[in-house]
Amino acid sequence: MEKVVIKSVSDIPEVLVKCTNHEIKQFSNIHSEKPVYILKNNSLGSFLLLNEYDYFIWKNIDGTNTISDIYLKFSAKYKNIPQEYIFKFIQKICYANLIENYKCENLKRKKTILEIRIPIPFFSRFMFFCYRMFGRFLYNWASLIACGLVISLGIFTFFDTLNQNINICGMHSYFYAFLACIVPVVIHEMSHAFTCFHYKRTIYDSGFMFYMLIPAFYVNTSDIWMEERGKRFMVSFSGPMCDVFMGSLFALIYTYYSQSPYIYLISCISFARGLFNLNPLLKWDGYYCLMDALDIYNLSLSSNNFLFKIYPQRIYKFKTFALSRKEMFLLIYGFLSRLFLIYFISVLIASTFNMAVNIYYGNPITFTASLIISTILLATLLLNFLKYFIERMMIIVKMVILAC
Repeated sequence: MEKVVIKSVSDIPEVLVKCTNHEIKQFSNIHSEKPVYILKNNSLGSFLLLNEYDYFIWKNIDGTNTISDIYLKFSAKYKNIPQEYIFKFIQKICYANLIENYKCENLKRKKTILEIRIPIPFFSRFMFFCYRMFGRFLYNWASLIACGLVISLGIFTFFDTLNQNINICGMHSYFYAFLACIVPVVIHEMSHAFTCFHYKRTIYDSGFMFYMLIPAFYVNTSDIWMEERGKRFMVSFSGPMCDVFMGSLFALIYTYYSQSPYIYLISCISFARGLFNLNPLLKWDGYYCLMDALDIYNLSLSSNNFLFKIYPQRIYKFKTFALSRKEMFLLIYGFLSRLFLIYFISVLIASTFNMAVNIYYGNPITFTASLIISTILLATLLLNFLKYFIERMMIIVKMVILAC
């Protein structure tokens, strides 16, 4: 069927036809009083989160109901919701290419310097090949018990090696040092992919990225959102646990087989990555683990809205100060995440100042690159704070104008 470009309500076809290759499931959310659904376009791997109103409209787009029929049914059931809501939802599902006979102009994704992705086409196929060859045999009780023993012995062994004098700075090969740094990163991402494959889900893309100017690899495991939260938790948790396993394994290899500084470097980096990724105050694996454990979708945005908007309005209007269990989680997480961000920026400023002092009194070549990177990162964070402050001020100005 020929598609048309829609720019206004009058351009919408009278009868809409859904795309055939889609999947919809109720999204687990124990804290929500109303059901939430997640809709997926299987062809493109795009996802939409639907509330109760969205799901009602989507269910009635069945190829027989006209737009007028949907308007009448929607108005009869939800009298307080404006009818413009239907057109906005139709636009939203159009952008996700979920309608066969209705095509909107594509929205360009907002680019940000905080996250730049460079897809590597063959990497996803390579990971699936590795999973079929040996990865699928890792998901059984025997492998889990073996991993537990390696982790237990490796952690004790690693802490024992901390008392030894190991000359990591004396490594002569930059190539082996680079491999020692990159191996834990690649295996970490492969663990996410393997767990996603284990639950019969797809990896749509993967590759190289810069997150807050920090180079890293990424694996798009969005397809796991179609599963229950226990499986989502395991996909996120598999990365840090793989880091801990790698650190333990290479600590044992270093102690009992080869006293190579490269082996020890892999062990150190793996343990460091495991701890760093488990930090729930950054949007890394620990954040998504906590989000699934608490079963609160978009925890960061929800906590910020509650901390800076909902709860202050409740206090201003002298409503109850009592908090539900979910609200307590949001308040604590929002406060700790803001506090950690202040701490992070403070450390960044102190490090930048220290580098500047070292450049003035020491060797400029040693510290110039680090100073440039820290300055750009600090400027980026400050600009984002400024943008957030201006947006909040604009909202307040609009409220004052409307009040007057």
